Amino acid sequence: MSGIESRIGVKSLPFVNKPGINFIFKLIFEDGSGEILRESAIPVFIDAEIKDCDQRLGERIIEGINLEYHPNLDLIQRVLSEKNRLRKSAEHYVSNKIENIKREIEKEREPKIENELDSLEKYERSERQRLQKFIEKYKDKQEKGEEMEISIRRQKYRLDRLEERIEARRTELEKKLNIIALGPELIGCCIALPG
Repeated sequence: MSGIESRIGVKSLPFVNKPGINFIFKLIFEDGSGEILRESAIPVFIDAEIKDCDQRLGERIIEGINLEYHPNLDLIQRVLSEKNRLRKSAEHYVSNKIENIKREIEKEREPKIENELDSLEKYERSERQRLQKFIEKYKDKQEKGEEMEISIRRQKYRLDRLEERIEARRTELEKKLNIIALGPELIGCCIALPG
């Protein structure tokens, strides 16, 4: 038994109708560059009989104040005997939730990144044209007999560096479109009993 599961709490609450376990999972979403975009804890209550998942009830259980009661040890033992099956159901629920959150983040992020990529393309075209005009101007002067070889090489060097910088930035932006979910990591669980 892991550390989290060996320290399982018990709550008796008036709004819990059926006994079950409230699992709390930590989710972290980052992009392909390693930037953390969102971090959250998702509580999922699963009743031991029907094995339905309920996130809202899970949130209420976390906030709920425990009633004074004499624990029904048989009921607690019955719920604990279902713990592994309930956890699998909770993990399945959270996996679906992860996909929904990923799509939500992608939907928010995609237009911003696409906008940055468009701006990058415009900047690249503009800067390339500017540098090529200098090169053409220096070549014209060179044809008229002026010593322009160093100036031409300098502008070609700047053009090469521009392409490298643009490609590096494009790669970085494309990595930001890749959303990665870390987790779910179980960070807590609690048996919840009707109060």
